[in-house]
Amino acid sequence: MKSVASYIEKNLEEYMGKEVLNTVERGEKFLKWVLLYLFDKSDSEIEAQDISEGVLICDGPNDGGIDASFIENDTITLVQTKYNTSNNYENVIAFLEDIKILLVNSCNTNLNKESTEVLNYCEDTEGIDIFYITNDEINNNEWIKIKNKTKEVEKLITEKLIQKRIRIKVLDISNMEEFIDETRNLVPKNFQKTPIEIIVDRYFMNKENNTIIAEVALKDLARFIKKGEKYLFYSNIRNFLGARNKVNKKIAETYKHNPKNFWFYNNGITIVCDRFDEPKELNNGAAKVNIITPQIVNGCQTSSTIYSLWKNQSKEERDNQEGTILVKIIQDTKNKRKEITKYTNSQTAVSGKDFFALEDFHLQLQKDFALIGYNYLIQRKEKIDKKDKKKGNKNYLYMFGPKFNNAFFAKDIVQAYAAGMHCKPAKARSISNLVPGGSYYDKLFEENNTPKNPKYYLFPYAVLYYCNNILGHNKIEKFKSTTLLFVNIYFKTILEIMKQLDIVNDETNDIIHSEIDLIEYIDRIFLNERINKSILQLSEEVLKSFLKDSKIRKEKIGNNLPKFLKSSVETDPEVISILQDKIRDEIEEFNMEGITELFKDLNN
Repeated sequence: MKSVASYIEKNLEEYMGKEVLNTVERGEKFLKWVLLYLFDKSDSEIEAQDISEGVLICDGPNDGGIDASFIENDTITLVQTKYNTSNNYENVIAFLEDIKILLVNSCNTNLNKESTEVLNYCEDTEGIDIFYITNDEINNNEWIKIKNKTKEVEKLITEKLIQKRIRIKVLDISNMEEFIDETRNLVPKNFQKTPIEIIVDRYFMNKENNTIIAEVALKDLARFIKKGEKYLFYSNIRNFLGARNKVNKKIAETYKHNPKNFWFYNNGITIVCDRFDEPKELNNGAAKVNIITPQIVNGCQTSSTIYSLWKNQSKEERDNQEGTILVKIIQDTKNKRKEITKYTNSQTAVSGKDFFALEDFHLQLQKDFALIGYNYLIQRKEKIDKKDKKKGNKNYLYMFGPKFNNAFFAKDIVQAYAAGMHCKPAKARSISNLVPGGSYYDKLFEENNTPKNPKYYLFPYAVLYYCNNILGHNKIEKFKSTTLLFVNIYFKTILEIMKQLDIVNDETNDIIHSEIDLIEYIDRIFLNERINKSILQLSEEVLKSFLKDSKIRKEKIGNNLPKFLKSSVETDPEVISILQDKIRDEIEEFNMEGITELFKDLNN
């Protein structure tokens, strides 16, 4: 526990930095760290200030106890954070009371605009997750009282919002490990090597003796889940979707009215484990199987629904419950487990970002980035061992500065790649478009047109990082939400330069669909710090001029910059034309001779 906690503390300490901050600034920075590292949000999601495409920050007067909120998998998450000594027992209890008032009594009419919006969204989602998070350490006596209060409030909210899944978690520095393991789909250490028995009516084993195919009574499956409900679903990347889900309603209907048809109607469940013991025959013809570290990787909805219905029955009803289900028990490693999880979960909706870790392309990209000096992390909370920590690439150091740790994250890379190489700054704003299963993912990573060279992904991210951290856009209120637009402008500028040098034809709309591979040309620019910085500065001037343009400012943006950035900037022909004119105007004053010299041997 100590090593993981110390790793978390070190990570937080590095993020907070040595800058002197007041109490409010420290709290704001800690909230951002929580969103980045515990909830795996990207910078652009955090700056979105729009719950439909990222995070909505509510922190401030009359926030109802909500500092930030976001929606994922039809579940809305409400977060309050307290940095270090700002936390105390009274604050935790007060937060739980605030949440109770908000969701049970619904009598807080003095909420600020953002928290009111969150409360409205709570009505439409399947589940509500509520978090109080501090990097302080809560003592054991206080934990007992906090857990009791949490259960009380959770019960009251569940009774009020009958059909919703409610979860309340209080995290301090000591139990962040368990939460990180949970969100990374890992079995926590205290549950590893745990055995659970399951009764099977009939079974056979495959030739390799590493898989059992069994017919299991529904009531025996429910008893199995009861023994291990705390950890059986850690490796399943889909959350239980709630009693209102259509699939679950059908399962419930069959369970109650036609249980003998369960075998025919349902595809069954898959359990992966470290190992299983030889089945022991029972007198009634069934068998008992001891399974070590079982994980349900497919059939989470089915299993959860069966268990929920069974535990609400009387003892007599439980014992008399009819029906059986197909169960596969597979003995294998975590590496194989990933593949099983991926293919068995492909039939229903899954949180796409988690599939990054299962996609062969992204696993290969990890290796390719390592070869040029960078760690490519699927999830922000991944720990990098010292021996695996990369040293970066001195050729591109000026883009990142000395504080950069030579690691970046899949979501940030994908957003920058979409905004830059594909010229899709609006689509890039919503990560749900870009993850596996999202509306634009297959176009981003289509089999025949996805570049393998990691520099296609490095360069857009480098521009995004430079924009945020070197130019300081992440600290300038009016530019915070325009970082992906900046990336887009930079690569549109590069493309316009290529057109004027007759490297690509005038009909080329983006870097990725150029008739020739442009990465060597772009690399030449990145290898020349002076020229690239001048293009970055040019892009800065274009952005400022574009946002100040009277037509853009008054007619297109008006009072709704978020709507403009997630739609018009990519779909409105007039907006696109004005931006292109701004780029051409700036290039007219740009010294092209240096770039011509850079490309001389490439044009031969």
